[in-house]
Amino acid sequence: MNGCEKINPILVARRFDQQYRTPGFNTYSAVADRFGVTRPVVCYYLALLHRLPPDFIDWLESCSDKRALAFFTESRLRPIARIADTDARQRHLQNLCAQYQER
Repeated sequence: MNGCEKINPILVARRFDQQYRTPGFNTYSAVADRFGVTRPVVCYYLALLHRLPPDFIDWLESCSDKRALAFFTESRLRPIARIADTDARQRHLQNLCAQYQER
């Protein structure tokens, strides 16, 4: 991968999730070993799939806009995914989307 390519965090999460569902890879550690990352990295990405709103996931998963992919990174989305309250998580995501629109 060259320095210009932006990583789509949802596509990464989908690859991890697909591997996790494969027989013999039923732990985050097994998935991490397969991809050469740490178990927390797998956990962070899969949390995006499980905690972010489905409409946002669908949008970002199909996104090819390099500007959007540079903005909506795993590290920027992780704090939002960690919010326990669904309404608060949605508000924070809306605020993040507003920040993106202002750029």
